[in-house]
Amino acid sequence: MDTYLLKCQEHDSPAVQDFVLKNNGTIVYSSPILPIISVSIDDFVKQQIEREFNLEYIIKDPVGKLQDVEGNVTSITKNNTLNIVPSLNFSKLRNSNYIGWGATVGVIDSGVSESWVSEQYDFTGYGTTPHHDHGTKVANIIKSVAQGAKINSYKVTQDGRVSGTHFFQAVDAAIQKVDILNLSLGFDTTCSPDQLCPFCEYVNYYTQNEGKLFIVAAGNHGLENSVQCPGRAQDAITVGAIKGYANELADYSSRGVPGIKKPNILTSGTIYFNHEQCEGTSFATPVITGVCTTVFPKLSKDIAKTKSFLYESAIDIGLPEHHQGFGLFDLDKFMEVLLDGEINDTSKGQEQN
Repeated sequence: MDTYLLKCQEHDSPAVQDFVLKNNGTIVYSSPILPIISVSIDDFVKQQIEREFNLEYIIKDPVGKLQDVEGNVTSITKNNTLNIVPSLNFSKLRNSNYIGWGATVGVIDSGVSESWVSEQYDFTGYGTTPHHDHGTKVANIIKSVAQGAKINSYKVTQDGRVSGTHFFQAVDAAIQKVDILNLSLGFDTTCSPDQLCPFCEYVNYYTQNEGKLFIVAAGNHGLENSVQCPGRAQDAITVGAIKGYANELADYSSRGVPGIKKPNILTSGTIYFNHEQCEGTSFATPVITGVCTTVFPKLSKDIAKTKSFLYESAIDIGLPEHHQGFGLFDLDKFMEVLLDGEINDTSKGQEQN
């Protein structure tokens, strides 16, 4: 049997599930918010379902991957060291009391091997202990920026490959606990503004209906029209990477399509973790996640305002909009935007009725 992801008409969902069970199939997952179901069935039952029901789609359960360039399984160590290249002086945020108190970030990844993680969940069946240090790197980047934030780990991969079903299960669980979700992973799916893939549909739904902020890696294909999902979601902050100290787009960083600002913003995708160089939009994404986390509580967890402050801080580096979005994140400019916002809020509070 194969596992398929399908979307049916909402009123058909109970009947589809009943049909699967009566034909010796298994319900692997059923979305609590949309008529999306993951089922384990044989090809004959799949064909019957296609004939019996008006499906929006039925596809083999997509397999995505983490967004680091090498993608190797590497050892887990204690006393981890991290350097972002080029370095960003996040003490400027901390000195202005932007440290992320009151915010919780969900890292949907390969698990995190740090004692300071608040909560850990596993969706792989292998347990919460990571076999791959990708999630540990991502969490350390976020924590280096937003030291006051809580971080929850949602493990969706053991070997770097990510099941679509595990992704949905983890997002559903994280929504109950966190304010911001870091997705340094991606799927190659058929997706357009007129016909969203299930991953982008999920991100948009939870942003619009639950007020959750999703920050997503653009991908590492380095080609035109290669932003991976859910990085194509309209409501996600989609992050691309620059090349080390040069204000140039990294060769691997995925480009979007003309007329759409995806990725939305760029920052460094190069880190040294335990003195080993690592690259990818996976590591650019948590930089932006950390920055947003520092201000999100102080902005009353207002997604539109957070995005506005972030995008206003971006510097045009002369690339097409579908390569750089709003531009390269600049910390000094971000601090100016925050200061202006504080001054405006104070002056409004002093206005006479």
